[in-house]
Order: sequence, then C-alpha cells, then structure tokens
Amino acid sequence: MFARFGLSIAAAALVATSAVGQTAIVNESFDQYSNTADMQAVWKADLGQGNQPQPGPYGILVPDTGSGLTAPYDNPPGLQGKGVNMLANINEYDGPNAGMMANLVPTATQSIRLSVDIFDNNETRRATVGLRNDTVQRAFGVYGTNFVEIGFYNTRDLSPVDGTTTLNFTGYSYRLNTLFNTDSLVDSGLVQQPNWQSFDLDPILDRPDDDNEFTTQGDIGAGWHRFTVEIGTTYHKYTLDLFRDGLHNTEATEGVGTPGVDAEVTWLVKPHNDATEPNPFDPYTSLRFGSPSGIGNTVEAVVDNILLELVNVSLPLDDADFDDDGQVDGDDLAAWNSDFGALSQSTADANGDDMTNGTDFLLWQQQFTGAPAIASVPEPASALLMAALALGGAAIARRRA
Repeated sequence: MFARFGLSIAAAALVATSAVGQTAIVNESFDQYSNTADMQAVWKADLGQGNQPQPGPYGILVPDTGSGLTAPYDNPPGLQGKGVNMLANINEYDGPNAGMMANLVPTATQSIRLSVDIFDNNETRRATVGLRNDTVQRAFGVYGTNFVEIGFYNTRDLSPVDGTTTLNFTGYSYRLNTLFNTDSLVDSGLVQQPNWQSFDLDPILDRPDDDNEFTTQGDIGAGWHRFTVEIGTTYHKYTLDLFRDGLHNTEATEGVGTPGVDAEVTWLVKPHNDATEPNPFDPYTSLRFGSPSGIGNTVEAVVDNILLELVNVSLPLDDADFDDDGQVDGDDLAAWNSDFGALSQSTADANGDDMTNGTDFLLWQQQFTGAPAIASVPEPASALLMAALALGGAAIARRRA
C-alpha cells in the first residue's frame, strides 16, 4: 500500500497532475489585518496535541510595531505586505471558510493542494504549516489521522526505519500523513518517526568549503521559500521552490537558474480511513501554522501567502483501458460490469480509489470514442445495453463512411 514512487520531477510526472485551482478554501496574505488581535481572531491560538505543548507565545503580525521581535523577523526583507512571525506555538485557522474543512478529502476528480511561503534567516529549526485530522480518537491517545506538514524541521538525525542508512538531512522538510503507522513503512524508505522527510537539493548549491557534501540551509542562506503539497487519493506530491522564484536554482541566489523547482518528490500513499468501507477518507479538519505538533521553537520564522485549494485532476487517457489492449471499448465495459461493487483488487478501478463504481463507468464513457451523452450513471446491466447501442452505432457509422 505504501511505496516510494520517485525523487525526481520526471518520476512525479507519472502521477496525475493538477489543472488550474478550482476552489480556494483559504487564501491568506494577512494584509487585511490591522493588528495581531485581528489576526488571532481568525487564526486562533491552539496548543495542539504535541508532546511538549506550551502556553505561548503565539503568532504576531509583522511588520512588528514594538513587540520586541528579533531582526529580521520583525520585518523580513522581501515581505509582501504583511505576514506572521510564527514564534513558539500553534495558530489554527478558524475563519469564514473553516466549515468547508468538515469534509475536506481528495476525490477522483479533485486533489487538495496546500502551499505556503516561509522566511528563513539560515537558522529556522522548527516552523511548519500543516493539515491534519484532529477529530478521530485513536487507541493510543487523542490523535487524529492524516497528518501533513511542510516547512522546517532539522533538529533530528534521521535514518530509514530499518536503521541501516544515514540520511543527508537538509532542514527543508515535510511530513507524510502516516504518523503512528511506522510498522507498515519499513519497505517504503520512510524515516523514523515522526516520519519527517528531507528535500534533496542539487549538490551544486553546496558550499565547497563547508563540512559536508550536500546542500543545507547554511548553503542557501536567508530567503523566502515556497513549500507545496498536493494530496490525491493515491499519492502525495511535495515541492520546494527556493527563493519562490520559479527556478531550479544553479546558484544560492534568487533569480539564477532554469525554469522549474528545486526539489519535488511523490509518494504513493493513501489517506487514512478509520471508518468502515466504502470511503470517504478521514477528512482534513485543521489547518495550522507554527511549531510542529506543539514542540517548542527557539528561533523565529515568518509565514505568508497560505493557499489551501481544491484543484482538478487531469487523468491519463488510458485509465479506462482495463484490459491494456491500447483502446477503450466494449471489452473494458464488460470488465467494469464484472467487477462492479468491488472494493479492492479490481482491474476496472479507473481512478485508483480502490472502488469499482459509477465514477469508473463515467471515465469509460468519456474515453470511449463515439459514446453517447449519458446524464446519470446507470446500473451495470443498463450500462451494457447503452454501450451495445453505442458500439453498434459506431460500427454503422464506419460502414457508411
């Protein structure tokens, strides 16, 4: 169920990609707030469920107006309007669209995408933005499922769960949603808990005179960096754009490089589902920024431009080619009819959600050349009749041509 798919943009391209964002749930620039109290009315203080919760301090709106923040975190260079110094604890979104997160799950047609800009002055240690389900009771305590975090976490020496290999931990980090599920991850290459992963950066950015041979925060220096995670029904795709300049940087300098991003990795993982089948997955109910899981942060960091949205999924053209013969035809519909209702191990699962249902039929319909428009999903027997008529009509049309 869990397998690493690739470390490169080329490998990630094999997974369904996103079109233009369709539904913005949170689009936060912080520019509309006149003071910290206004900001905290939308981003409420929250202790979280971490193993070291603290009473504060919580995020402070910047540019700072005398709160005693450390330069440059009171007004970091390159700040676009306003931002928030995340400080030592967690702020959770409780704004106008908070109700939309009651059932925030990826679907066959839309994935969830979260992106954020974080300012690092070459010293940030623990500062992330994340999504999680914080409503599901687990046997080991009050923890939810579906944890996702992106940002900085570089205070651990991490190695794969088998303990055999030392990783080059850069500090630019992300966490998968498989927290507290370590036993199932031994074969996937995930690091020991809390399952923090490190973005692999181009060695060309490594300083030749430092004490290692890989790229770290010390090599990059101060700057704004954009972290992104896209969550689908079968995959997570994580992206890091150093200096948020839209380039694969060839120097540790903003604006120097070639079009692209600096790191991208895709994992074939599915969101948890603690409920009985069939789906939905457990939803992501909480959007938060600050020190991850309530673990104290001794160094400041500034967050800006948080965007949480649903984006359309572009499906490969051969998804409904169930028999892999290079064409979508009546044989594929017969396979769908045979497997209709199956919850796993189906060859007719077009969208990879471990269910063979009407969504898979609609994908077959869309990809079958000459299929008539059908307003709703029919029962399997009706679908076969309609398909037979469609196939016959297509054959007559070819004979008349």
